Amino acid sequence: MTQLTVIDSDREDSRWLRNNLTAEGYEVAAADTIAAAFRILDQASPDLVIVRNPALVKVVRYRLSDTPLLVLAPRPDDEDDLVRAFALGVDDWVWTPVGIRALAARIHAVLRRSCSGERAGPSWVRIGELEVHPPTRSVRWAGRGIKLTPTEYDVLVELIRHTGRCLSREVLYRTVWRSGPDQSPTRKVDELIATLRRKLGQGHGACHIQTGLGEWGGYRFVAEIG
Repeated sequence: MTQLTVIDSDREDSRWLRNNLTAEGYEVAAADTIAAAFRILDQASPDLVIVRNPALVKVVRYRLSDTPLLVLAPRPDDEDDLVRAFALGVDDWVWTPVGIRALAARIHAVLRRSCSGERAGPSWVRIGELEVHPPTRSVRWAGRGIKLTPTEYDVLVELIRHTGRCLSREVLYRTVWRSGPDQSPTRKVDELIATLRRKLGQGHGACHIQTGLGEWGGYRFVAEIG
C-alpha cells in the first residue's frame, strides 16, 4: 500500500487528513512536530510527505532528498515564497482550502510522476474482512466482490472517512445526496443503510455499521467488530 506521512501541528486537521486519505486507499502516518515526523521516518520510508507548514520544507528535504514532497497550505502572498519552495525541492503546492477528492488527485499525480507500478497510486483499504478500492469504487468482503450502487458506495465511504464518529441522517443526506436540509432524509437514508448491510452480509460487514447513536440517532462505522 502506498505510504504517506503528514506533518501538521493542528491535530484536528491532521486527523481529518489521515481519515480521509486512508479512505482514499493510502496508508497514512501523522506527526504534529518535526521530531515526531523524524521518528516515523526512521521506522519506514514513505512514498510521499505532506507538510502543512512551508517553513518545514528545507528541514524535510534535507532529511529526505528524493522522497516526493507536497505542501498543503494557503497560497503565499509573495510569489517569491512559492519560487523558493520549488527551488528547495517541493513537488507540488496545493492551495487550501481544498476538497479531499481534488487533494487525492494531486497526490496521485505527484506519485505517478515519481513512482512506477502499483505504488504510484492508492490501493485497497482493508478493515478486517472488508476491503474498499477507491480507484475502481470496488468493495469486497472476505475476498468476495460486493456490487454496490454509486450512492451505497458513497455512503459506505463517508462512514469510513469518519470512523468512530456518529453521523446523523441529515449529515449523510446532505453530503451524499447533496440535498438541502429542508428535505426529510430519514426514510431514504434508513432504507439505503438496510440495503447496504444486507449486501455486506448480516452478522459480518453489517456489524461495522452501528445504529441509533447520539442524541439524534444516526450511524457510525467501527473498525473492530465482535
